[in-house]
Amino acid sequence: MGLESSLVDAAIGWLVHSILGSLLTDKFEAWAREVGLAGDARRLEREVRNVEAVLAAARGRGLGAGNEALARSMDELRELLYDAEDVLDELDYYRLQGEIRQDAAAGTSTDGSSSSSVNVTSSTCHLVWNARDRFTTWTSKAVEFVMIHAGRKRKRGEEGPEQYIVVPLKNKHDMSLRMNEIASQLCIVCNSVQKTLHLESSYCIAAPKVGAVSNKPLTTSVPVEQKVYGRDLERDEMVELLINGKSSDLHVLPVVGNGGIGKTTLARFVYHDPRIRDHFDLQMWVCVSSNFDEVRLTREMLEHIYKDGRGCDKISSFNVLQELLIDNIRNKRFLLVVDDVCNDNDMSRWSRLLAPLKCSKVMGCMILATARSPSVAKMIGTLSTLKLKGLDDDDFWLLFKSCAFGDEKHGCHPNLQAIGKQIAKSLKGYPLAAQSVGALLRQDLTCEHWYKIQEQQTFLQKCGDGILPILKFSYDHLPFYLQRCFSYCSLFPEDYKFNGERLVHAWISQSFVYCKDADDTVEETGRQYLYRLVDLGFFKKDGSHYIMHDLMHELAKMVSSNECATIDGLKSNTTPPTIRHLSIITYAYDEVKQNDFPVDKFERELQKLGSLEKLRTLMFFGHGPNGCRNLLQYCQTLCRDTKRLRYMRIHLSGVEVDFLWDSIKPFHIRCLEFYIDGINADHYCCCSREKALFGCIAYAEALPTFYHLQTLDASYINLVVPSHMSDLVNLRHLIAGEETYSKIANVGKMTSLQELKGFRVQNADGFGIGQLHSMNELVTLKISQLGNVSSREEATGARLADKEWLEDLHLSWNDSGTRSEPTTNTVAEMILEGLRPNSNIKHIQIRSFNGHVSPTWLRTNSSVTTLRSLRLEDCNDWKIIQLERITSLGTLKLINMCHIVDVTVPSLEELLLIELPNLERCIGTYKKDLSSHLRILKMEWCSKLKDFTLFQSYDCFKAEQKTWFPFLNKLTIKHCPQIMQWTVLPLEEMQSLEELELVEMPGIRQLSVPCLKRLILIQLPNLECCTSLNEDQLSYSIEVLQIVKCTKLFRFPVLQAALLQDDEKEWLPNAYKLMVHDCPHLTVSCPLPPSSEWSKVFVSIRGVSAPPAMEMRKDWSSFTIQSEELIVLDEKVLAFYNLTSILNFNIVSCPNLVSVSFQAFRKLVSLERVEINDCPKLLSQRMMLDEIYNDNNTMCLPTPFARYLTIKSSGVMGELWLPCVRSLELTIEDCWKITSVPFICPIEEQSRNLSLLYISSITTSASAALTKDEQVILKIPHPLYTFVKKLHISNCPELVFCNRNEGFAKFAFLEVLRVTGCPKILMSVVHGNNNHQRCLLPPSLNQFEATHLPPRLQPYFPGNHTSLRSLTVWDSPRLETLLLHFCKNLEEIEIFNCKNLSALGGLPYLNSLKILKLERNPKLSSVKLEPVHHDQESWEDRSGGHNLYPRLEWLETDDTSLLAMSFCKHLTALQHLTLSSSRSHNRMTRLSDEQEGALQQLTSLKELRFLCCNDLLSLPVVLHCLSSLKKLEIGHCPSISRLPEEGLPLASMEELEIRACSEELYKQCRLAATSKLRVIIDGEVVGDLMACA
Repeated sequence: MGLESSLVDAAIGWLVHSILGSLLTDKFEAWAREVGLAGDARRLEREVRNVEAVLAAARGRGLGAGNEALARSMDELRELLYDAEDVLDELDYYRLQGEIRQDAAAGTSTDGSSSSSVNVTSSTCHLVWNARDRFTTWTSKAVEFVMIHAGRKRKRGEEGPEQYIVVPLKNKHDMSLRMNEIASQLCIVCNSVQKTLHLESSYCIAAPKVGAVSNKPLTTSVPVEQKVYGRDLERDEMVELLINGKSSDLHVLPVVGNGGIGKTTLARFVYHDPRIRDHFDLQMWVCVSSNFDEVRLTREMLEHIYKDGRGCDKISSFNVLQELLIDNIRNKRFLLVVDDVCNDNDMSRWSRLLAPLKCSKVMGCMILATARSPSVAKMIGTLSTLKLKGLDDDDFWLLFKSCAFGDEKHGCHPNLQAIGKQIAKSLKGYPLAAQSVGALLRQDLTCEHWYKIQEQQTFLQKCGDGILPILKFSYDHLPFYLQRCFSYCSLFPEDYKFNGERLVHAWISQSFVYCKDADDTVEETGRQYLYRLVDLGFFKKDGSHYIMHDLMHELAKMVSSNECATIDGLKSNTTPPTIRHLSIITYAYDEVKQNDFPVDKFERELQKLGSLEKLRTLMFFGHGPNGCRNLLQYCQTLCRDTKRLRYMRIHLSGVEVDFLWDSIKPFHIRCLEFYIDGINADHYCCCSREKALFGCIAYAEALPTFYHLQTLDASYINLVVPSHMSDLVNLRHLIAGEETYSKIANVGKMTSLQELKGFRVQNADGFGIGQLHSMNELVTLKISQLGNVSSREEATGARLADKEWLEDLHLSWNDSGTRSEPTTNTVAEMILEGLRPNSNIKHIQIRSFNGHVSPTWLRTNSSVTTLRSLRLEDCNDWKIIQLERITSLGTLKLINMCHIVDVTVPSLEELLLIELPNLERCIGTYKKDLSSHLRILKMEWCSKLKDFTLFQSYDCFKAEQKTWFPFLNKLTIKHCPQIMQWTVLPLEEMQSLEELELVEMPGIRQLSVPCLKRLILIQLPNLECCTSLNEDQLSYSIEVLQIVKCTKLFRFPVLQAALLQDDEKEWLPNAYKLMVHDCPHLTVSCPLPPSSEWSKVFVSIRGVSAPPAMEMRKDWSSFTIQSEELIVLDEKVLAFYNLTSILNFNIVSCPNLVSVSFQAFRKLVSLERVEINDCPKLLSQRMMLDEIYNDNNTMCLPTPFARYLTIKSSGVMGELWLPCVRSLELTIEDCWKITSVPFICPIEEQSRNLSLLYISSITTSASAALTKDEQVILKIPHPLYTFVKKLHISNCPELVFCNRNEGFAKFAFLEVLRVTGCPKILMSVVHGNNNHQRCLLPPSLNQFEATHLPPRLQPYFPGNHTSLRSLTVWDSPRLETLLLHFCKNLEEIEIFNCKNLSALGGLPYLNSLKILKLERNPKLSSVKLEPVHHDQESWEDRSGGHNLYPRLEWLETDDTSLLAMSFCKHLTALQHLTLSSSRSHNRMTRLSDEQEGALQQLTSLKELRFLCCNDLLSLPVVLHCLSSLKKLEIGHCPSISRLPEEGLPLASMEELEIRACSEELYKQCRLAATSKLRVIIDGEVVGDLMACA
């Protein structure tokens, strides 16, 4: 079979099954006769049966190139069957609507009795999800419904309230026409199919022949591979198992793996191994595949005996064939290979096949079987299953080269090999994939061809005999319901992690899941589908999720292409007009800015899909503020046009989702999933109810009308509960917070609901415990406020005993609610007695119960036969608990029960006793029985517990611990000082124990442990030694080790292994947390940090004999060490060889550290950055000189690979000597005693790659320590001037340049200069008198930032050549005049907080200026920004009469005087204007008329912002005149209450953003939102209200 779809389309098969199931019911036939539609129904049934027969007869025919007409006919059949199902579904919707409205009119109540019109019992619930149930549950009301609207009127006086029914069909005639039209079309298409297939009528109605579908080539033992790669180990393992069998029993060795993984190849490899040939007398090979035919397989075995076939060719009797086989193998040791075993549901056939083989009298006969399904292997295997995986990278590359180049040793074409390695990596080690892809690549050994293969994954569809055909074959042999489920998953993104429950809900929404067994729920059946697909390799289990292999995803896309479409980014896809399911994936644009999202391009791609009226699924995948939020308008249109939607998954904000409600048609919706991104809980808390998610009228009215809704996933949103939520009578799964459940009035009407996780009993109508009376589908139930239940009878009214599906029950008395008197002990006991659950209950939690004794149903196993876990918490009056008779119990948790004194328990798997201060005894069945299944034992704060069965006898415990605790995995004993009085605690025989935690056990002196992963010992004051039988294994296994306040501990071998660096044995290689505190007699001598493997490692050592106290952290690529005691940092303290991968090394807060081994640092080969912080004794001239010279007195680089060195708060006195590094970013901060900074030679070599010199000294009290004559001198060696590109000097108030004449100009290649908080260093490089103070800067300078400038400053450059583009000046209170005549190339100027600056000389000459930001400069005005009078003529001469600032695009200012006609008329290029009001003396309340006129002069303005204008009362009146304005932003302007009366320039405006403004302004802006104008309020997009209306 090729890669085209098979004739038997899974959708058609399922639809036929569904519709026939609907029509083959007695009730439907009776209903049809009543309304006069029996003939139409019979005709439709007959034609659908004809479809079924035609499909059955045609099974196995392919839709090849010559079958286009047949393919079209099959598409027509599918569409007709879909239409039929939709008609039935829509009709059922109106039936439900009528019943619900009738009940509402009758005023029925569910408190204490059931009024639900839809009570789906466990025996019929599985039929709800297919069309059959839509008719079987129709009673006489449904007959009335059609009869009434077919022309018959209801007589007065007839019983029952008025019917509230809205009918989609006007009359009976219309209904008949639709059914007949479908039947007629089915007849025509079926006849066409029969003619195309040349099928006779008699053949069409015959049953399909079993096995006719198989066309997969059968395998043989003859090798087809020239060489087998990478399977030597598996071959040897299998050969040893096969030849070492000495039993007289027949053994089966199963080999399991995915299709294409190489099972058959490996079986051939073993089959032809010389050791096998020498060992076995007879070898046989048969291939089962999908056709398990015992006669054929037995005959093939005999053919290996009778090579010419003459011994069995004429024998047809299965009995004779078996007897013949027995005669020939009786005295032979044989090996039988059974390849490709598929069937796992009929063990009897397998047993019949093997029966004669068990008659051999020779020992060691073996069977080797290959299968894809682990369940098959489990069924037939007698030996452990060998699970085959993909080849490793090296072996697979050799195979790939042999396929692609024809030679595994091919050494040419290096470019092709590089491409090939990338392709090979994507093939996941599948040998068949290597053969297929390699063959295709080999056709053309050019880069162009190989790149094409790599980039376009279409090559998989061209592989005639590759991996996809095998996967496709597996798919073709799935039952049609599994085909539908699998192919539907193509809608999800690649590498998507499926939540199993949500996936099953999606399948159910499409009616893919059919429940055959009345004892199962449809959900359980769906889970079985998923487990089956996992078993067959179509899915893989990944923790709690499921994943699909890339090739499986490709297969799903291929087989679903006629119904499923995916728009992934902007990838162009060809989609047929028949698609029923659509997913839109925008993950690629999650990180882009909102305005950069390609909405138009997406919509064009979506419009190519054509009409989506019959769409059943719509999914959006994409996070962040973009994704489907930007496609809101398309979503609205799509939902409005789509009339048959059943499943919707969408990411939007709450307000936007609200706008979709009017567009979504409720008739067919089964599943809704809403994911809200970018909105957190805090946001909701500050929103009003009107702004809360799902809070508008449209939502409240719409949601309760989704009568078919089965699943509402609101787990990621703040769901507001509508008043008629209980009308969702078919809702099975509400995934939401507990608050949501507790607010549903009359929840008892929702009898299909399976989870009720927050039912609060209230003394109010619709909230009484009687609501639970008929909710018999519940699986999970949490009841709180049981204090509002007054009697046992009232509790019994909940009828928990009738809820046979109930598995998880939570009962809580906390927050007793509205009762005036607290519940007494006796009443509480009676209530709990009345809440007896069904015997099928599995998990019970009881909280805050104040009774004294257990209920009778919790004392014996007969009442709770399947109870697996019990949790009792805050039940303070409970004194005695006797559970030994509940033998099914596996987990018991008792928490915070202050009066309990005695507990008896059965054999458990998990026992938790926490905060039971008066517990004295915990007794169970005899020791071994009690603990034989125990996995977790945790006891905390049980200070009086003395009598505990497991610790009663030390001798018994020591002798029997291995047999007592075969499965114990976690043991925790905290603050239980009396639980044992043993001085020795022997645990070394507990081989399953992985986690041990002991806290406050004063009696223990010796402890022996097994190989643990986690060991915590705290407050064991008498513990002297902790040992293990195998210290090496304990060292290898331990991951967390914490020892605190074990004051006498002196022996702990795991921590006392001093290893040399070249020791081959690793110590603590898997430890990622090590803490040893306050153990004064313990010496820790193991390597620290203990491991190089973990990305994160934490070590804390203090209060031990050795080493000195320290903390160290390895966080990914960074390592930090901190110690108040450390003096020398070398290889004796630190395992530098475990840090070879780190990039950053930090030495922090080491006040006594005086020496660092630079020789050890040389081992940090990946090191890029070193930081020394708060190490005042570390850096000194003598220390540095000792370290930098080796024994030959030659210079060595101590940190040869580091590029950055940061020294902070290290209080170095005098000159600072720096270590040599290859290239350096130097930061010196808070080192206020530095007097000079010389560099060690050879400077030329060390600084050649220097990119940034950053010098910082923060002086607080430090400046006071300097005398008046003291200065901090910055000495920069000459070579640095040549190489430094970035120089940062900050907060060094006493620092001065020692080379004042040339100043910064000497840095020939300096590009960035920042001088902040250093007034003296700038003064030291300024020349001239008070009127002309010039600062010489290098011509290469691109950015200059400075503070604390002198009163008058003029930057200038040698030769008047300048590259300066950006100038930032801030916090310069003395600055009065800034002359910029020489900065002719400036593009950006920012001046901030210069309170005395009154002139910017030369500004009008800056023709390249693009950005100007001026704030908090009160003396600077627009007058100062224009040419002075005597310069006007020269400026006009130089400018040629053109405008000022011809390129200025961005202006930010807090001075509204800039909005002057004389100034604004020049700003012809201005696009962005920001006005703020940060001046205390100039509060802006409104713009003057002149300023508004000036604003109109800005004809190019696109963005206008008003920020922090607290006193601004109104916006400019002339806003509507700004014809080019696209965005208006108003932020923190609380006094503005409305938009201008004249409005906004709506012709050009695209976005209006408001934040931190008045509520009045918010309301006006919401009303301004249109499809064109995007309105954003406090970061949330407001939708198009007009479009929704």
